[in-house]
Amino acid sequence: MWIPKWLGEVYSKLYVNFGVEPFTFEKAKKIINKNDEWINVAFSKLHKHRILYIYKKSKPRLYRVIKPESFVLMSSGKIKNLEKIRQERYIQLIYDTFLNLTNSFHLTSLCIYGSVARGKAKFNSDLDILIISDDFKGTLASRIDKLITIEEKVLDEIERLKRDGIYTSLSFLPLKKEEVTRFPLILLDLTEEGIIIYDEEFFLEKVLVKLKAKLIELNARRIFIDEDTWYWDLKPDYKFGEIISI
Repeated sequence: MWIPKWLGEVYSKLYVNFGVEPFTFEKAKKIINKNDEWINVAFSKLHKHRILYIYKKSKPRLYRVIKPESFVLMSSGKIKNLEKIRQERYIQLIYDTFLNLTNSFHLTSLCIYGSVARGKAKFNSDLDILIISDDFKGTLASRIDKLITIEEKVLDEIERLKRDGIYTSLSFLPLKKEEVTRFPLILLDLTEEGIIIYDEEFFLEKVLVKLKAKLIELNARRIFIDEDTWYWDLKPDYKFGEIISI
């Protein structure tokens, strides 16, 4: 998906002048040199595709634009659903993480879950990421250890967030395809909150649709104790000795 030339020119002016740093509407207005209505239309169209995003809902509101390599990735249609990330400050970190992962592994799927997916992330919340790839070897712990190098490669963006009081880090759940289908209980929360960013041949989407159908059949429900604590009641009408199959 390529944007119109005039919109590309707006993006270029914003990136050349501000790079990855936040800016206000008034600062952008001086660069673009158009009236408020024209700029509002441009911002709205750029924001629709998360080329421009709301970094901080302060007064005045702060915006950022994505990096050129992220723009190319967005235009390719390879990555999706970023408009579902309600706390938009994480968008560049998601782009950077995805690009570095694809340079290291052949990805099947990548899905955001947890507090960022729910739009409830606090200043010190992790960015929880499910990664599915048959390139993974060894134990889950050893895979996570190897993924530390990915966090090191996106450290600039993590430090950028930290300067604005967002102390986040990456929390990976790296699984192979057969592990996803063999241990579906891992995916329970994803049926409610997962945001699939990349999905080769709709692998994860198909798994989640099948799991969701089974949960509906069982009348399963997620019961919240508070905003950050919950459990799953897989079969409210469970009878002693009954076997529950997921």
